[in-house]
Amino acid sequence: MAENTETTPEPENAPQDETTEKLGTVEEYLKYLRESNPYYEWLQPEILTVERGFVRLRQSASDRTRPPEVGPADGINGGILMTLADAAGMAAIIAEALEPVPLATTRVDMSFHDGVNEDHVIEAEVIDFGSTLATARIEVLPKSDVEDEDPRILASGEATARLF
Repeated sequence: MAENTETTPEPENAPQDETTEKLGTVEEYLKYLRESNPYYEWLQPEILTVERGFVRLRQSASDRTRPPEVGPADGINGGILMTLADAAGMAAIIAEALEPVPLATTRVDMSFHDGVNEDHVIEAEVIDFGSTLATARIEVLPKSDVEDEDPRILASGEATARLF
């Protein structure tokens, strides 16, 4: 008798892995926050990736992100970049928890290495997750460098949150 080597196809509505399902819920929560907060709604950052402990956001260079006309620099306002870095860090912490958790930013530390005058990506990855504090490492890079092995880092830092 010949062995049956055919596999039965999974039904279209097969249950997802629990982590994947929770990450989907986290992504929906992050989209809700973006749409319900007037500041983020105005900036319109795009959520590109949500993985456990990792988030990637894209921000377009636009009139909304440009600094006031006070100096020679052309680029993205550093305060806006810090706000987006904070948001990405907190989103990565929520993604690590696999559920919306009450938290508050306690510290954001950023170093600016190069001007940001093009569409860019903010990546945040959780590097420490305890019972009361969590920290994410943040990097800002040009959107065009996302797939590069050695991307140009425009800014980097860390954000820490108090978990409640």
